[in-house]
Amino acid sequence: MLKGANVKDLFFWVAAGAAAGLAAGLPFGSDYMLAGVGLGMAGGLGIHFGLRR
Repeated sequence: MLKGANVKDLFFWVAAGAAAGLAAGLPFGSDYMLAGVGLGMAGGLGIHFGLRR
């Protein structure tokens, strides 16, 4: 099971990815904002698990 610090790190990277994706898709409309948020969250998840190794 994940420890508390790891869950906080996971939340940070997923939230940071979502914010970056939202900012990247903002000028292009709502569909691109939602796609950016999804891709950003997936990227944040990948960064979190990549840094754990």
